[in-house]
Amino acid sequence: LDRKTFKKVLQQTSQATRDVQMDFINRFEMFDELSKFEKLRLLEALEARYVEAGQRIIQQGDTGHEFFMIESGECKCVVTNEHGEESECFRRLQGGDFFGELALLRKKPRAVSVDAVTDVKVYVLEEEAFERLLGPLEEILRRNMDNYAVYMKKLGLQIEDAGEQQQAE
Repeated sequence: LDRKTFKKVLQQTSQATRDVQMDFINRFEMFDELSKFEKLRLLEALEARYVEAGQRIIQQGDTGHEFFMIESGECKCVVTNEHGEESECFRRLQGGDFFGELALLRKKPRAVSVDAVTDVKVYVLEEEAFERLLGPLEEILRRNMDNYAVYMKKLGLQIEDAGEQQQAE
């Protein structure tokens, strides 16, 4: 291939990849408020990770430093009680769902663990980029805390207490 043709193929491939990634971002309603430029900045900050079925992605009680968006696969949320018994505490998560924002928004330990049920591809946003890029979306993300609180209440746990009291761990 000559240099000009190679450069054109590379540009087309990069644009196609960016288009696929933009389609992924557009699946998340919370990003509707972002401009195209802001979405491109978000894409630049994301890191793709592959997690095998059965692997733990985040651990209840750990300090949260990452936000996760699922592209494909299925995950389950698990809470461990004071006796060390684990139970599923939320609906199954799949492509188009996200998790990990609670610990970042509340600056408290993870309220639940998340395990890969199948092989999973997630995009990860580090804490600093999360705060810088998604700051304007904080209110939208905080609304989801109400949804989590309903599930946790069914288990006799309070999301505000998660990570602070032994019963929530």
